[in-house]
Amino acid sequence: MAERKTSKNKINGMDIISNHIKTGEFSRVYLLHGDETYLMRQYRDMLIDALIDKEDSMNFASYKAEKTSPEEVAGFIQTMPFFGDRRVALVEYSGFFEKTGKEL
Repeated sequence: MAERKTSKNKINGMDIISNHIKTGEFSRVYLLHGDETYLMRQYRDMLIDALIDKEDSMNFASYKAEKTSPEEVAGFIQTMPFFGDRRVALVEYSGFFEKTGKEL
């Protein structure tokens, strides 16, 4: 998610995500972070619902916790979608941004 700022000329990340959902023009990657857990979950769910059906097990994968490897996620997202427009990978609590890696 883009940086959230409060000044009148600054960008609000939640407004950007709402606009992307309304227009159907999505970024390749969204990074949601912050202290407002409820809002992060709400926008996560809104994005997933707009991007793909959660029941589509061929084009949607959810990775959680530190046991997820960057290679596994990279392998999933680099595969062509199966009877769909896109593949969506939800990665939560991975620790990917606490360390660097070339895989992603």
